[in-house]
Amino acid sequence: MGKPNSLLRRVLYAVFFGVGGAMISRVFMALASVVLANLLGQENFGKFSSVHDTINLFVTFSGVGVSATLTRYIAANRQSPELQGVFVRTLSKACMAMSLVLSLAMLVFAPQISRLTCATEELAGYFRLVAVAVFFAAMAAVEQSVMLGFERFAASSFMQLVQCSLYCLLCWLLSRPWGINGAVWALVISYGVQLLLSCISNHIYLKKNNIPLRWRWDSLTKQAMVGFALPTFAAGLFVLPVNWIGTAILNRTAGFGEKAVFTIALQWMTYITYVPSQLGQMRPIYTDLYAKGEAKRLKKLLFTTILLTTAAAAVIGGGVMLFKNAILGIYGDGFLRGGLTLGFMIGAAVLYTAQVQTGFLLQASGRMWIGLAINAFWAACLLGTYLCLTHLGSLGYAIGYCVAYGVTLTLQLAVVLRELRRMHTNTDTQGESHEESNAGVRHTA
Repeated sequence: MGKPNSLLRRVLYAVFFGVGGAMISRVFMALASVVLANLLGQENFGKFSSVHDTINLFVTFSGVGVSATLTRYIAANRQSPELQGVFVRTLSKACMAMSLVLSLAMLVFAPQISRLTCATEELAGYFRLVAVAVFFAAMAAVEQSVMLGFERFAASSFMQLVQCSLYCLLCWLLSRPWGINGAVWALVISYGVQLLLSCISNHIYLKKNNIPLRWRWDSLTKQAMVGFALPTFAAGLFVLPVNWIGTAILNRTAGFGEKAVFTIALQWMTYITYVPSQLGQMRPIYTDLYAKGEAKRLKKLLFTTILLTTAAAAVIGGGVMLFKNAILGIYGDGFLRGGLTLGFMIGAAVLYTAQVQTGFLLQASGRMWIGLAINAFWAACLLGTYLCLTHLGSLGYAIGYCVAYGVTLTLQLAVVLRELRRMHTNTDTQGESHEESNAGVRHTA
């Protein structure tokens, strides 16, 4: 009886802090978007969104797949504090080095990045300013992954809440007098504070639990980097960079005004999917059950979570569509024409929610090369569809999202069901071997 209760407590703890923290954080981010859209205006809000998207792109490159790797390997080595300390120190240093290189690259090549983004150099000054935010955001993500690996869900949610609430406050204080520069400084400061507090929190936890931090580049850490971090990083290259390419095409073909409309629709997709995506805090639990070969419990937990989160996303999405004109009107009259774009992005949100947990299971089982292939197919579907519909502006891009997530949902479910069947077969085989061994012992006796 102890095992189910222990699992239930861990799941409820992850859900409570993951969902609770996510909901409050998203409220602050939504408020920040409303403030910025009204203070900056539609055109400047589109420019700032392009800067923010580029930060996320560089953070993806900076992370080199380390965040998900840390969570998995810390969770998988719960009985070995020494190994946990090795993975924390070694992988964190690798991410730090890459983050410094890419922050410098953004600083030096800001004019070229601006030309790629919008065909002019008008955003170059903003890119130079946010170069330091790339380092702060990448390392804050690493520190958060350490928290999740140790199942410190409350601490992780608190750090997110601090970053989002501070960002919202600073947007209001700094954007009014300084426009886009003020919004950029809000990003830099909020990520910097999140990183500082996360480092302090993790340092205290590791010291309290006698987990020694040691650098070690051996076969174990190499396997973590090559067998997990590398495919995770490569899989990520087919998400945010592809999104960045898509928005760059949108900027060039339809202008910053259409980019602003799409940004609002994408943000509402993010709000709807944010709570389910925060159940990525379940990854260490999935990893633990997978490592123990508990296929039945893993399958039940996985599909229960999928059903509940997808139903919640559909209900919330329906509510958003019911009041879409009122919602879009909050950002300004120019956004009211984005109703159809918003509708397709909400459809994409429901499809994404239905597959997000299966993605977490692929990470937990170490099947990241399969995840890489699925992400590549998603990218091809998204850009292929959008390139056929560029004349529709933001609506064409939103339709591309729906098509891409619909196709990859089918693929991902097929892969996960096959993996669960394989686990179940292996468990049955081991059980039969154990019974035969016991029978042989009894016969000999």
